[in-house]
Parts: sequence; C-alpha cells; structure tokens
Amino acid sequence: LKVTFVSLTPDKPMSFSTWNGDVDITLPGSFKADVKMSSEQGDIYSDFDVQIKAQPPQTQEEDQAQDEDESRGDRRERARYRIRFDKTIYGSINGGGPDFTFKTFNGDIYIRKK
Repeated sequence: LKVTFVSLTPDKPMSFSTWNGDVDITLPGSFKADVKMSSEQGDIYSDFDVQIKAQPPQTQEEDQAQDEDESRGDRRERARYRIRFDKTIYGSINGGGPDFTFKTFNGDIYIRKK
C-alpha cells in the first residue's frame, strides 16, 4: 500500500492497513495526528518525530463459571485475570490531531515527510 498526500483536510481521521506488504505513506511536513501503528512481522520507520505514549497492559476479569473453553484446561481454571499485551504503538506527531492508524501483519510501516 503506497499513498502520497499533497495536502490533508484538517481533523479528518484516516486508516491504512494491509495483511501482506508494506504500508508506505508520504505526508506533508505540517502533518499533525495521534497515531496508532502496528506490524506483527515487521518494523516501523518515520521521518517525523513521533512522541510515543505508554499504554499499560489491559487486564480483564473473567467469570470462570461461564468459560467453556476446554482447550486451555487447568491453566484457565487457576487464573482469575487475563492480561493482554497490545503490540500497537501509540503516539503523536507535531502535537497531535486526528486519529491515524497504520497497520500491517507481514510488512513494514513507513511514514515519510514530503
């Protein structure tokens, strides 16, 4: 997926994703956004100074009486909480703005400055 913007409409969120391949986006230097970036099997590169925002792991309390997933057996019966790690990187560019999502499973993410 390769996209080049000459200009952007302010305050409009956008999302770019692919399963196999790179997400390669070129944006104006004045680009401002809150970004979510995720690549399971690749790396993330940016020409912009991305201010990373720390996200704590999410915990979820499970009602064991209603859990019918037998494939995990005793492990699930002993645990009261499930902790999930979101591999998404959250950040802001140029002070933040609308939400922009960049996601791929097998590929790299490139956020380029024009």
